[in-house]
Amino acid sequence: MLNKMPMRVTWAALAAGLALGACSTPQNATTGGPGGTTEIQIRDGMNCYDNKCFKYSASKGTISVNGRRDTAPPAGVPLASGSISSAEFLATFQKGMQARTIGGDR
Repeated sequence: MLNKMPMRVTWAALAAGLALGACSTPQNATTGGPGGTTEIQIRDGMNCYDNKCFKYSASKGTISVNGRRDTAPPAGVPLASGSISSAEFLATFQKGMQARTIGGDR
């Protein structure tokens, strides 16, 4: 009976992780842009689209992805304008993912 206890804890943790991972992330509002492109409205704070999120600080002009340090947005991405294309959102998220981790040296 005691030997099965760690296995039950493992399965319970796995089930909880899957349940949390299945939750959808609130997405930013979108509008139609020129030529039928999708424009994502950007706000100060957390911004999510297509299950990718980054935090934008308008006062510092930086972005960050959870667990990574603040970094400058990609050159040419106009976050302060209030909306960016889906390609610009992806580029911004990828730039945030390339920032150094918090508490690490990469």
